[in-house]
Amino acid sequence: MADVLVHTGYANGESNKLIKVYVTWSSSQDIANNRSTITCGMYVTTPSSTYSIGPWSDVAGSYVGTTSLTFDGAIPNFKGTRTLTSGKQFTVNHNPDGSASATIYWKWGVNSSWGGCQKPSGSFNITLPQIPRQANLTAAPNFNDEENPTISYSNPAGNSVSSLQACISLTGSTDDIAYRDVSKTGTSYTFNLTTAERNLLRNNCTTSNNRNVTFFLRTVIGGNTFHSTITKSLSIVNATPTLNPTVTDSNSTTVALTGSNNKLVKYYSNAAFSFGAAALKGASITSYSLTNGAKSSTSSSGTLNAIESNSFVFKVTDSRGNTATQTVTKTMANYIKLTLNPKIRITVDGVAHLNLEGSYFNGSFGSQNNTLTVQYRYKPENGSYGSWATATATVSNNTYTASPTISGLNYQTRYIFQIKSQDKLMTVPSADIPARALPVFDWSENDFNFNVPVTFSAGFSGLIDLIYPIGSIYMSTNNVSPQTFLGGSWDRIQDKFLLAAGSSYSAGSTGGAATVKLTANQSGLRNHSHGASGSYSGANFYIRHGKSAGTDIVAAGANTSVETGVGATWGNGISTQDYSHQIDRVNIGGSVGVSVNDSGSAEAAEAHNNMPPYLTVYMWKRTA
Repeated sequence: MADVLVHTGYANGESNKLIKVYVTWSSSQDIANNRSTITCGMYVTTPSSTYSIGPWSDVAGSYVGTTSLTFDGAIPNFKGTRTLTSGKQFTVNHNPDGSASATIYWKWGVNSSWGGCQKPSGSFNITLPQIPRQANLTAAPNFNDEENPTISYSNPAGNSVSSLQACISLTGSTDDIAYRDVSKTGTSYTFNLTTAERNLLRNNCTTSNNRNVTFFLRTVIGGNTFHSTITKSLSIVNATPTLNPTVTDSNSTTVALTGSNNKLVKYYSNAAFSFGAAALKGASITSYSLTNGAKSSTSSSGTLNAIESNSFVFKVTDSRGNTATQTVTKTMANYIKLTLNPKIRITVDGVAHLNLEGSYFNGSFGSQNNTLTVQYRYKPENGSYGSWATATATVSNNTYTASPTISGLNYQTRYIFQIKSQDKLMTVPSADIPARALPVFDWSENDFNFNVPVTFSAGFSGLIDLIYPIGSIYMSTNNVSPQTFLGGSWDRIQDKFLLAAGSSYSAGSTGGAATVKLTANQSGLRNHSHGASGSYSGANFYIRHGKSAGTDIVAAGANTSVETGVGATWGNGISTQDYSHQIDRVNIGGSVGVSVNDSGSAEAAEAHNNMPPYLTVYMWKRTA
């Protein structure tokens, strides 16, 4: 209830008779119909109870609310407060959102014998309390596809709403998880999703593990519909693709050896595979990857031929980006490929020596053990092959050797050989192998051997004539005349060097000596004497012999001075020089005879060795 003072005046114009007019109003809500009922009234007050006002026999034309809400009636004499009217009602329709305002009109007038009060009137606006119209979401969770999400809400209209429902939308415009009723007086609701509803959420989230969804709370009240929304995240969980891969051997040959298509043989099994993959919760498999050693495949099924590893790594990826990996390890016989390395040698005695070797899987495949057969055949180069012969092979660990021989061959004939090795899985043939005997030579300090028959059209003596014709020189550190093993006639050469013939020395000429004595002309060092003459007038003169230090120099004549030795400094500052047979300076006033004494013996020097470093050997020259 609200009281509004609308008029202040004085009865009969007397200032001590103050009166105030009030309008009262209150409202009540019809929530369901979105309207309010306003109840109005009017009353008059005097400020004091010390005097009376009235009576008023007629109060006519006064009203509140609307012009139609009039009233009249007599007012007796009163003091204090007097109600003029009450309980006057009118209805106001609210806006769709529950808001509303109204105008209250009033008018009061009296007809009295004294006519002391005019007829005032007026109006004022009021704002009505808003009528609750919709429920609102207050909280919603992020959730995954295996959970039942719970929302929180408030509904101030309570049971006045005609409908209150909730849904989940994937697009924000459709109720993908259909509306269901929620309590009008409650505060939370849990979506108990059906399998179909969960799958609907998953099938609309196939390219990622997360997406946004919108919770809706729908209110219907008074014919109007309201929505409250909250957007949250949906996660798809436990959606990793499943794998159930299989690997089997599709090679019937190796299956027969192992006894099972679940066991493999390295290099020869053909692995038939299948991923057995499935995407979950509406996704799809987008890629396949299989790795087996150096081999790989991107197909969901197929065959890897001639596998080399027993480990198969399967990997798939779904449309959400989820991956699954699984390794399948199979039992495998580690077969070693059969190889053949043949070598053939024919000796001059007509025997072929075959040296055959290679790698061999010396083990069991599972159901059967491996076996080895080595065979050979041959023919003359322009002939036909004989039958295959089997060689006895010796197996050690995973290698084998065989060394058959063939006798009775012609060492002068070229032969063609064929070899083959065979086990349970492979036959390894050789290429055509040509072979023939080759002469074999060996020699030592004392002999030279031909390990092959040798014939010459001119006989052995003809061969000797080819190698050592008459005039040939034979040298050896062995003192055995070549005549003993080569035949012919040989003269031994002793104490001589060999000199290549040319324009200065003709072939067959001889000369030279092991030691020599030099003649005077050859040595350049024979004894000799010198003579000198001249004139002087009391002056000194100097004569030197400039051969070498220590040589005696003899000077003749008056006032002579003799210096010896290279490099001596003479008087007058003259330095000696090494010029042979030279008189450096003569300053005489007359003639003087000068002689130089001989040095050394009158005979040549002793004989000396004339030989360079040497190695002595025995030599012969063939003469016949």
